[in-house]
Formats: sequence, structure tokens, C-alpha cells
Amino acid sequence: MTEQTKAKLKRRLQESRNRIILREPELGLPLRDMYFVAVKGKDVVSEKDSVSEREPTNEMCRINEMRRISTNGSIIYLDPDWFLKLKPESADFILAHQLMHIRLGHICRSLLYRGDRYHLAADIVANAGLGLLGWEQDKLPGLGTIYRETFYPRISGQELTAEEALRFVPFDPDKMPERTRLTYRIDSDFGWGRRDDPYSFGTLILSPEDGDPPDLLPLNTKGKGNRKLLYFFENNQSISGDEARNAPERRDVAPEDTHAGTWEHMAVGDLEQLRQEKREHDRREEHSGETRSWKRINSSQVDWRSLLNFYAREEVGDYSFTPPDRRYADSDWFLPDFNEQTERPRKVLFMVDASGSVDEECLSLAREEICQALAQSGGKLAGLLAFFDVKVYGPMPIQTSEELTAVIPRGGGGTDFGCIFRYVKEQMQEDPPVSIVVFTDGDGHFPPETEAGETPVLWLFTSEKAVAPWGRYVRIRP
Repeated sequence: MTEQTKAKLKRRLQESRNRIILREPELGLPLRDMYFVAVKGKDVVSEKDSVSEREPTNEMCRINEMRRISTNGSIIYLDPDWFLKLKPESADFILAHQLMHIRLGHICRSLLYRGDRYHLAADIVANAGLGLLGWEQDKLPGLGTIYRETFYPRISGQELTAEEALRFVPFDPDKMPERTRLTYRIDSDFGWGRRDDPYSFGTLILSPEDGDPPDLLPLNTKGKGNRKLLYFFENNQSISGDEARNAPERRDVAPEDTHAGTWEHMAVGDLEQLRQEKREHDRREEHSGETRSWKRINSSQVDWRSLLNFYAREEVGDYSFTPPDRRYADSDWFLPDFNEQTERPRKVLFMVDASGSVDEECLSLAREEICQALAQSGGKLAGLLAFFDVKVYGPMPIQTSEELTAVIPRGGGGTDFGCIFRYVKEQMQEDPPVSIVVFTDGDGHFPPETEAGETPVLWLFTSEKAVAPWGRYVRIRP
């Protein structure tokens, strides 16, 4: 790559970076702490060299390929020839798209989710998030179609995680002809498995140490800088270039000297948040499924008799007649008797949050409440107990508090409430519970209410700040 090409690419990246920061500071500021590395096919370390000594298969090469642009969280890899051909709106979108992959944790996926199908689901969610910020284009030059909804059924990515969206992408682009496959990819996951890579290959174009040139003044509309860089927004419509010269002065932008300190502070905070999210995600994946501990305490705060009556389902056990009542055998009428109405034990699914954010005290509080629920039900409760973090462990039947003695909680990972309802839908379809009771600190992503179907859900929060967006909830204090 010639020095002239490097300088041109660097300038394009600086302009795009500053436009994004001007438009969405909280999203764009992490770009100032990132490295931009130009990568061509010959620069890529092969899967054979980086993973194993065996010859790489076609599938491995596809997974490891670098196409267009990718990120590992601290570096943005890009094809220089492709990026230089992009129009400003396309360049801004694809850089913001990389930031959404970082913010949403897609680059921290497990090996289970390698491949184009998961990447397409992640793109749908990332693009939907950008749509909320005003990037609503259906197609962009140099990128192609911007997918924001799943395929069957059609659900907006705003309502889903990438793992949830994956269920509604009923095809695998990896199995398609190459030309068709590439129409579903606006970027690549080349960098997602390289989180510790110190840009050991490719060409470094722009680093955090590189300052902006003097004529790049996105914060000062009165300056004599390059006015083609500036973007003005009226009703979510952007104008640039010569139109910017006649655009009204932005009254919401402070002079550069008074705004710089604030922006620098925001940048540090945003970057630290992203780093913390990465560390937390890594810790969750590492500790998921570990054994936890809980103990019996004497501190019940819930009137379980009243709560369980809310879920009561009284059923007639037998609608047939019994033999005639012998007390009336000498009368002119033979009167058959009905079987008495019986109440079937209620099948309640107790789901206990055993993720890393829940300590032993809160687990023990959940155990005590379950014991009290069994005791106060008067034998009319057929309980099922399970633990969850990012997946469900169990369930196991319980009818007495003594049965909890031998139960060992499992968890220790992140928190995904959606796994509860996926488990019920997939594993308990033939015999679903009449209700679900969830013990949790509320620190996690709540799925849409439709995931619960017709099953009533009761949330018991150990945090005073937690609020359920749907269902009923009660707060219990450790």
C-alpha cells in the first residue's frame, strides 16, 4: 500500500469517525480509543497456523475469512480498497454497525455460534438498534440490503437478542452458493475470535495516538475547516457537502474549547463500560454451570397461601355417577350420587436464579420461600424446582421441604430469563406448569411477554430497584 493511499484512507476514517461522534456521541466515542488496521487476503493468518497443525477445511476457511470489515473490540479490521469506494453514509453506517456488535456482546459469542447463520442474526439485532438511532436505510451503496427483521416469523431485531433471533432465521447462508451467501453479509466475524490480537498483521492506518488534522473541525460550525465533513440533522434527514454551507447554525453545539473536556470524559466512561461488559461476559461464560450453595434460614416474607390461590385450578376428578345411595333404597326414586369435586395438585415451576450476580444469602432466601410455599399449600402443590443462569438446570420434583436438603444449586454464569420460557416451550409442552415463579435479583434481559404464552408468571425480586415489565412481581429482602 502506498503512502498516498494510507493517507487518503486515514483521512476518510477520521472524517467518518467524527461524523458518528457528532451524531451519536455515546455510541461513537469509543472509536477514538480503537485501532484501524487495513487487511488484505494475503495478510490474514491462516486457520492452520493459528489453531491447529491440520490442513484447514473449506468450512474453517469460510469462518476465518476477512471480508470488508470486522472488529475484535479494540481493533477495526477493514479492506482498504473496499472502504475507499464507500460513500460517507455507507462508511458511517458500517463503522456504527461494528460498535453495535461490540456493545451487544456479539464479538464474545461462544464457539457454538460460529458461522454465517448466527452472524446474520447478530446483524439483524445490530441493524435494528441503529434504526432506533436514525439509521433507517433499507439499502446502502457498497453494503446492500440492511436486514432489521427475522425471516420467519418476521420479528423486529429490537425485541430480540442475537441468540433469540437465530431461532427465526430458518436457513444457513453457509450452505448456499457463494454469490447468494455474500448477499446476507455486510461485514465479517473475522475479528470476533481475535480479542487478544495486537494487530500482528495488516497495516496500521489510524491509532488512538493520532490526532485529528487542524482542518477537521466537527465541533465548530463557525471555523474555517472542511465544511464537507459537517452533518446537520433536521427530522432525521442528513445533508452534507455544499448543502452544509447554507445550513442553519447548530445551536446545540458548544464551541470546541468548552466541549472538549466533556467529550473526553464521556469517551473514558464509554470505553470503560465496554471493557467491563467484555470482562463480565467472559466471566459468565467461564463460570456457567458451576455448583453453588444455599442453606435453610428462618425468614419467610411471602403469604404463599394467598399467592397460590391466585393460580388455583380446581378440577372435577370424575364426572361419572356412583351407585345409588342406599339410604333411599326403599323410596320410589333411585337417585344416583355424584363423585365429589377434587382439586388436583397444582404444578408450579420454581425457577431460581443462580447466576453470578446472586449471592448465597439470596439463594438461601429463595430456598426458605420455597419451603414455606410447600408448607402453606397443604399438600395441594406439586412443585418443580430448577436453577438457571444462561440455561436451565433441572427441573426436579419437590413436594416437601425435606427434599430440598439434598438439592445443590447450579449456575454462576450470566442471566438470561428467556432460557426459562424456551425450556418450558421445548421440554414441557406436553405437560406445562400452571404457573412459573421466578426468584431473581432482576439483573438480566427480560424477554417479550409473548414468550410466556398463557402461563401466569410471578417474579420475586431480591433487589429493591428491580421491576418486571410484565407479569406480577413481589419484592423480598435478604
